[in-house]
Amino acid sequence: MTPSKPAPSPCMTTALSQLPSVPAAVRDRPRYVGDHCIRHYRPLGLAALLRDLGADPTTPELEIVGGIGRLVLRADGRDTWEPAVSAVNRPRSAAPELITNRRTACAACDAYSNHRCTAAGCGCTGEGKPEIWSSRCPRGRWPLTPLAAPAAPPASAAGSYTVASAPP
Repeated sequence: MTPSKPAPSPCMTTALSQLPSVPAAVRDRPRYVGDHCIRHYRPLGLAALLRDLGADPTTPELEIVGGIGRLVLRADGRDTWEPAVSAVNRPRSAAPELITNRRTACAACDAYSNHRCTAAGCGCTGEGKPEIWSSRCPRGRWPLTPLAAPAAPPASAAGSYTVASAPP
């Protein structure tokens, strides 16, 4: 069994959430903070991130984890990017009837605008996407039990997404 990776430290998440690249609306959500920092600092590199954090410029590496994946920035430039979803492990599509039921619920919601769920936040999390079988409504307005589970994906694609539990 592979040991699980530790979660980012609260101190690091707090520091990242104060960066100018992170919108105020998502600063209290670590997953979104990580996503914004990955998008912003992946092309800029470790030196730019350390400068913006006001951290020790001799730090050899720093890891950022977000919903879109994991980025390790290194001082020597050998950065590592591991996306959460790749062409091999795309999420399973929902059945057409389930998509129709979900879209009907979405259309009646005040958070649905321009064919997009504004309550779900960043689209890379997979929340609020009627076409994805494992997606869920952030407001709990979709049917709790899918009509039918799609066929299992090939072994190489298993494990990327899990079925969200019912809201409390």
